[in-house]
Amino acid sequence: MKKIIIYFLLPIWHTVTFFAPDIFGHTATQNWFLNRPGQYYESMIFIGTTPIIIASFAFLSKKMKWHTFFFLLWGTLSLSTVFDLPTSRFIYQSHIPFLSTAIPIRIMLIVSFCVSIISAIGLSHWFQGNSKEKRKMLLSLLPITLIYICISLWVFVSFIQKAEFAGFPGHWFTISLRNLVVPLLVFGSTITILFAGIIFQRFKYQFFLLLVVVALVHSFLFAQKYFAFSDPELVYPSNPLISYISEQAGFERYFGYGEAYLSNNFATAYKIYSPEGYDPVNVK
Repeated sequence: MKKIIIYFLLPIWHTVTFFAPDIFGHTATQNWFLNRPGQYYESMIFIGTTPIIIASFAFLSKKMKWHTFFFLLWGTLSLSTVFDLPTSRFIYQSHIPFLSTAIPIRIMLIVSFCVSIISAIGLSHWFQGNSKEKRKMLLSLLPITLIYICISLWVFVSFIQKAEFAGFPGHWFTISLRNLVVPLLVFGSTITILFAGIIFQRFKYQFFLLLVVVALVHSFLFAQKYFAFSDPELVYPSNPLISYISEQAGFERYFGYGEAYLSNNFATAYKIYSPEGYDPVNVK
């Protein structure tokens, strides 16, 4: 179990998915090109473009300075356990209840909570900021702007030079460049709205509503790919044997003999019952 969990730790360069979730492709569009264990969501640490940009203003708040650094500390510590670092390996190789048996990416729940609090503090400061703080507020957006510029330049230069990396397909830069369009559009829109709110103080509430719209549209677009839907018949096709069990078994449980079996959780979809139940733990 420990070896499996260690295998799920992410390389440090996966930090880029914090800012552009689909830079390595997506399973829903069948262009995911990383050869890693687990599902798509277990290799991605995205929280949202708009929240992490707004969070930049939180470090200017004097009233909430202690709160900002408290959640920054715990968010950073939690995030570090997702990556393949000596500290992460020590935690997962120890006999710590729950932590030593959990898939690393699950701790992103804590990271998301911390970023949400810091973003709320940043949004509050943006609302309360006056014209005297224009320069400070603009400068606070410089780090996140540089990060997006560096990511864009890396992908663009790779596209121009047809760069190759071990384990990446020959056309990886085309996929990454295309999947950068939405994050960059959201980034540009968010920065523009925040700039406008700083300059035109009287219309801050209207600009805030625009921020909400941008965040919701981005969340919707992300969810459309994250939760890929298809016709049930394509995933759970009709089968004479399963139809017979559905008609005859009632509430009785079925089981397979020899090499005959149904994959875990399929029984629920067909409304039949198996001894394993839903999402069982496989014991050797």
